[in-house]
Amino acid sequence: MAVDAALEPVFRREGDAFVATVHARGPWDPASQHGGAPAALLAEAVREPGMHVARLTYDFVGPVPVGVPLGVETRLVRPGGRLQLVEADLLSADGAPVVRLRAMRLRRGEVAGLPLRPDGEAVPGGGPDAAEPSDFPLEPPDAEGFHRTAMEIRFAAGTSYGQGPGRTWFRFARPLVEGETPSPLALVVVQGVRGDAGGA
Repeated sequence: MAVDAALEPVFRREGDAFVATVHARGPWDPASQHGGAPAALLAEAVREPGMHVARLTYDFVGPVPVGVPLGVETRLVRPGGRLQLVEADLLSADGAPVVRLRAMRLRRGEVAGLPLRPDGEAVPGGGPDAAEPSDFPLEPPDAEGFHRTAMEIRFAAGTSYGQGPGRTWFRFARPLVEGETPSPLALVVVQGVRGDAGGA
């Protein structure tokens, strides 16, 4: 299913800056973002036509605030025709980095496709349509935040937020940046980064 473009985004543009909405908020501090929101925003900043982003490494060096303008700055650290190293910083209002990303980019080439799941083979625990949504247990059901209103989280095979193993489907549910469709890279990043970017 596609991201619903009619929903309020996670970030709005204000000139060259980005302002996080309540849908970027993390679960532990209402004034700080969940790590997935700024991680996806910086991943979008390091994409380049003809290049494949092969590796991403993040350093969260300070609290990432909600509701204030944040800058994005990128720089090519190691240029090259086949392999590049690029950095991107998410900057607070005073210009200090709060998140730093280092990305390795590789020139796209002909790559054979991965084998597909054989027709008729069941998805373990059932597909996302068979899974059940479950409210995050530490907040009221109507609370807003990245983990609640930006992500759709469904548990399969009778599992939930309780103790023990679980089977979970994650889907990014709203635009990352107002008026823009998130890239496949951003969709992978928002589902791979967990937790609050509030700092220690």
